[in-house]
Amino acid sequence: MFIHNGYVHLAFNCLLQVVLGLLLEIVHKFWRVGLVYLLGVIAGSLAHSVSDPFVLLAGASGGCYALIGAHLATVIMNWDIMQEGWLKDPLNFISSGVVRLILIILLGGGDTGLAIYARLKNPDERTRVGFSAHFGGFIAGY
Repeated sequence: MFIHNGYVHLAFNCLLQVVLGLLLEIVHKFWRVGLVYLLGVIAGSLAHSVSDPFVLLAGASGGCYALIGAHLATVIMNWDIMQEGWLKDPLNFISSGVVRLILIILLGGGDTGLAIYARLKNPDERTRVGFSAHFGGFIAGY
């Protein structure tokens, strides 16, 4: 959670934590979001140690993906409310469920795809980093 694989990895994790964490804290209490994040870190670590035990684990991706999963669950549960008046007002369009769903798919899918590509592309056993923590964290958050 405190060690990252470079500045880009650290910046992306911080961006996800701030953006998704703040959006979830507006609706839910801060301690609930913190608990989801912490459980995502633990679930991501467990998923990684079960599926890929001989590969390094770095970053806070399990917690970030728990926030992505929780945000996806919030969008699905509040879909009708988020869709009200989104065609009439541009600000409602930005916060609509469709836009949030697209952003979740792009951010989560893009980062997971890059992690899988970097994991499979890197031939050096000592510098490979696992990606299964993404899935474990997402499942814990959802």
